[in-house]
Amino acid sequence: MSQLDTIKKRVIPNLLALLVKGFLEFKKVEIQCQEDSELVVKVVMSEEHCKSVKFWATLQKSCIAIMELIDWERSRPGSVYDIFCSYGIDSAWKYFVESLRSKTDDIGRNIRREHLLVVANCLSVSGQFHGLSSQGLKQQRTRLSISSPFSEACFSRPAHTFINAAKQSSVDNLCGTVDAMAWGKEPSTGTSGPFKIIYSGKAHAPIPNENIYDFLNSPEVWQAPGEAFLNGSTISVEQDFLVATVGIWDNIIDMRTCLQNMLREYQLNECVVELDKSRVIEALRFHPRGREKIGAGIKDIKIGHHPSHPGTRCFIMVRDDGTTEDFSYKKCVQAAADSISPELGRYVERILRNRAVSS
Repeated sequence: MSQLDTIKKRVIPNLLALLVKGFLEFKKVEIQCQEDSELVVKVVMSEEHCKSVKFWATLQKSCIAIMELIDWERSRPGSVYDIFCSYGIDSAWKYFVESLRSKTDDIGRNIRREHLLVVANCLSVSGQFHGLSSQGLKQQRTRLSISSPFSEACFSRPAHTFINAAKQSSVDNLCGTVDAMAWGKEPSTGTSGPFKIIYSGKAHAPIPNENIYDFLNSPEVWQAPGEAFLNGSTISVEQDFLVATVGIWDNIIDMRTCLQNMLREYQLNECVVELDKSRVIEALRFHPRGREKIGAGIKDIKIGHHPSHPGTRCFIMVRDDGTTEDFSYKKCVQAAADSISPELGRYVERILRNRAVSS
């Protein structure tokens, strides 16, 4: 059994069943295993003993004893508003823009960055940054003293919203896009234009098989190697490249995880052991400038900080002539993926990009 199999089958199940206690501010602590077999600790706040604005600072203070064991560069609060409270509006703004771009890319939506910036600017115009949710939009309207019961009703509890608006004698000037369109008015923002709702004159005809159980049982799906068929249409499933062997690794995910773990487990300026050294050298073989990096030959491999990014760890190669050279493991992984197939290259590029955003 390999070291990775041991971790997957023995260590991870035990960690997932582990209970962590000790602080009233923490409601619960979950040890989760992500898709790439990376362990993540999720801490949930106790609303009874802690306020949201103080939670991140409380968590950091509670982790002083194990400060060196935590990768703080990739640790962050769980919501945009908590990031705003802990690091300021600029950090929350940047995180929101990159997260929104990443999510839209994942679902295949090509949205111009200028439009993403407009959304972020609208959410931060009040001087605070709330998330893009019904509660966040409500808090933003409250801070800006904007009365828009119709827009608010579109997101949550219409009856309750209208009753409260009637009690408070609220007035909606239909300035927003949603509430304006709800009343057939031309929206005042975006690339809008005049429109009319016209009755076609055709009577409404119910669609056959509207029963939910009939609908769920109607699609016929056939499984076949490498592809699936849904109602006669072919859906390509190109996942075979994920199990392709990469050098001395079983697959590309194993390669990335192995190199990541080295950067975390070794101390700064510590040289890697001979076994890990051979693995790093094997990865360096895929680097686009591998030969140039190696130069006079490799004497040692150690862990250090990137010259341009002091807070980011990277591999430092000590050459036989005493000179040093840093290199990024991500470029090695990306080049290795590209060498196998374009599909795998795009898949790995998306993973590395999303990981950088969440760091």
